[in-house]
Amino acid sequence: MPTSEQVRTLPTRTLWLGATVEHVALALLWCLLPVAPLWMAVVTGDTAPLRDWAGAMRKGAAHLTELRAIGVVRRLFEQKFGGVADPDRRIEGSCTHCGRCCINGKCVFVSFDAVGTSRCAIHGRWFFRLLACGAYPISARDIATYHCPSFVAVAPARAGQRVIPIAARGGR
Repeated sequence: MPTSEQVRTLPTRTLWLGATVEHVALALLWCLLPVAPLWMAVVTGDTAPLRDWAGAMRKGAAHLTELRAIGVVRRLFEQKFGGVADPDRRIEGSCTHCGRCCINGKCVFVSFDAVGTSRCAIHGRWFFRLLACGAYPISARDIATYHCPSFVAVAPARAGQRVIPIAARGGR
């Protein structure tokens, strides 16, 4: 969700359109839920969703519920068309495969191994790049939404601000 400062900077029309796009997209996806296992099999190239149709539908329902709870569709719309991303911040870090950014582990395409490391079935495929996760993290808000332990948004030093490096002593 956008911070109150970011919401104030977005035009009302963008906020309204974002909410409308989210409601329409999620309504359509709920209507298509009965064929979701077929779509999952096509996108991933794995027939497991076809073998466990009911389980794949349950996972799809959890996915859609979490999409709504987090506001992923609205946030993606606002970032793409409303300029909510933080152009003045630099994203640093690397993925630790915790799965939090995968809709808090409820994405239909994510699975976890015995030690809890996530694996995305569509990572690197054409479909992945169309989704919000294909560009994750875009902003500090993305990182905060999922409580991501892997990335941080760093504000650059302001002009005229001196950065004093700290050196460790006596660590021979």
